[in-house]
Amino acid sequence: MSDRRVLVRPVRRRHADRGVSLVELLVAVVVTGAVVASLAGLTMVIFRQQGGTGSRLDLARAEQSLGMWLPNDLASADSVDSSPGATPCGSTCPIAEATAGSNAVMLSWSTVESAGPPIVQRETNVSYRYMAVQTKYAIVRVQCDRVGAGAWGCAQRTVLNDAPPPDGAFIPGQTEPTWAMEVTDPPVAGDGSTDPALDTNRSKGALRAMVTVRDTSGATSYSATYAPIAITAGSTDRVPLLDPGSLQGAPGFTEVRSRCGGNFAVAFDMSDSIGAAAPTVRAGVTALVETFAGTPTRLQVVRFNTGGMTLGVSGPNWLVEPWQPHWFDMLDPDDVTELLGLLDADDSPTVFGTNWEDALYRIFKNRDGSDQAVIADTLVFFTDGLPNYDRLTYVQLMPSLYLRANSANPNYVPLSDLASIQYQQAGQDAALYPPQKNTGLPSEVPGAPDERVTDGTAFVQEAWDRANYIAEQYRDTSTRFIGVGVGAAITGSSQWITVENGERTYTWTPNSAILARLISNSDTGVPAVVENGQYVNAETANMYTLPDWSMFGQALQAVALSECGGTLTVQTLVNGEPVADQFQYQTTSVVDSDGQPVPNSSTVVTTSGQFPSGTFDLSITKGDYVDVTMQPINLSNISMYEPAGAPAWSCTAKRVALPVTEADIVGSSWKSVTVRVPADAAVSCRLDVAEAAP
Repeated sequence: MSDRRVLVRPVRRRHADRGVSLVELLVAVVVTGAVVASLAGLTMVIFRQQGGTGSRLDLARAEQSLGMWLPNDLASADSVDSSPGATPCGSTCPIAEATAGSNAVMLSWSTVESAGPPIVQRETNVSYRYMAVQTKYAIVRVQCDRVGAGAWGCAQRTVLNDAPPPDGAFIPGQTEPTWAMEVTDPPVAGDGSTDPALDTNRSKGALRAMVTVRDTSGATSYSATYAPIAITAGSTDRVPLLDPGSLQGAPGFTEVRSRCGGNFAVAFDMSDSIGAAAPTVRAGVTALVETFAGTPTRLQVVRFNTGGMTLGVSGPNWLVEPWQPHWFDMLDPDDVTELLGLLDADDSPTVFGTNWEDALYRIFKNRDGSDQAVIADTLVFFTDGLPNYDRLTYVQLMPSLYLRANSANPNYVPLSDLASIQYQQAGQDAALYPPQKNTGLPSEVPGAPDERVTDGTAFVQEAWDRANYIAEQYRDTSTRFIGVGVGAAITGSSQWITVENGERTYTWTPNSAILARLISNSDTGVPAVVENGQYVNAETANMYTLPDWSMFGQALQAVALSECGGTLTVQTLVNGEPVADQFQYQTTSVVDSDGQPVPNSSTVVTTSGQFPSGTFDLSITKGDYVDVTMQPINLSNISMYEPAGAPAWSCTAKRVALPVTEADIVGSSWKSVTVRVPADAAVSCRLDVAEAAP
């Protein structure tokens, strides 16, 4: 029997290919459709948001760029100019961007470059300019600086690359680009209102700049397409020329400077036509000084007739006085007393001439024709007649006033040249002697007043031309001019001379218009309006034309009160000197004459060695008075001091003591004070302190 072996091979099972079931297919289609739809939606969202995301990034970059520059510029500014034609370097700009497009806002300030003597100041102008750059519009920051009388140096930086396009016709240098950058005044302290009309000559408050920036996140309307960036900054009262190396008493951004304060000049006529009214003139100027007493105001006063004299620098003979400006600090009682004494003792004989040019020259110029280190913010110019002398005719009468004794001096002017009618010659001082405008032409009207020769009584056209040559360098740019004309000579008429193609034209012109042309470059200016015996528009008026002397003193007081009326200035003194450390004061209560609280009246000011005063602007809507309570608030920082005397607080208005009420501040030795502030007075309060015992 044989072995039979059976070979068993593994069986391979073949699985048949199988497709998907209908159910599986339907599930796959649904899932795939959902995924594709989600991806499509996500893609659409990404593309839809891309413009908005980019716009928001642009907006963030714009905020960062503007936030880097604008707040500091606003906080530094002493003055603001929102006129579209303003340039940061006048007519001598070294770069094209300085004059391109329109100025949206120009901020200006001065610092001390060298303490001297003489003091050398650095002028800084920063212009934010709206201009076309290729196919878009941009806001470009142009900063120009110059030291003393040197040349301007400028640099530019684009702070906004994609500014809104014009919403209408845009003429560079003429159109205000308010759709891109708007500057408004903040609410007056304690007022709660906002004045959108920025007064570029007088505003001392913080500036609010709203910059409108493109944001294309799907909006279609103009108002929705541009997102606003609002930047606000301000500073406390400070000295006119701030030493850039000083950090003491640096102003805070949240504090707003008062409208009261600054550099205020007065030029008053004392020619012989004043006559018996001379005491009235002195009394009017005295009342103005007393109104400013105790406020953060500095005064320079020039008396003029045939020539001028700056009060406070006169020598044994005022005709040969030292040539220098002199500012009286109204926060300093000794300065106030000195100035009032000079006015009271001003019994120098009146001289027959009227020399407007010399008065303005002493207000604004150094002897060599350069600008004074400090330029007046406001000038009150009083006269009872028209100019019949200028500096050239006067120097022929009194050459020692103007002759440079040292012939080696490049500004030396020989007396023979001074006596010549053709004084604008090579080698002479062009700043001291401006170009002639209408001289050297023969008179074509028999008996008409000659433009050069004067007998000291009739109007001399060139005397006005020379005065205006100085005025136009400062009028409407750095200084607010206010004219006060009194008497029959101002209400009369004179022959105004114009020259065209060598031909003279004589036009009888009201004397008030001739004064207004010097003050405002117009025939009327902004006339002062009287209602019920009171001036009602003193804050904007720049021409007071008075037929007689009855309202002269009231006119000057109206000017002073428009600056400081209804304000409360506080000082902190130790042994009669400003305390170096910061004291912060807050109004805790302001009530009107009906005993009702004045809303939005809580305000903080700071005093220090660098900034010796702070001023509250008060809203006195009823027109009579408010009762104000204020107190120091940074008590933990002033523990090294204590109140001195009982009472430690004292307040005055027009140098007259006011009644005050002190109250204890719980938990400290300090006291609050309550004082009445009339609308027609500037109140000054001082807290006397002493160093606390260890």
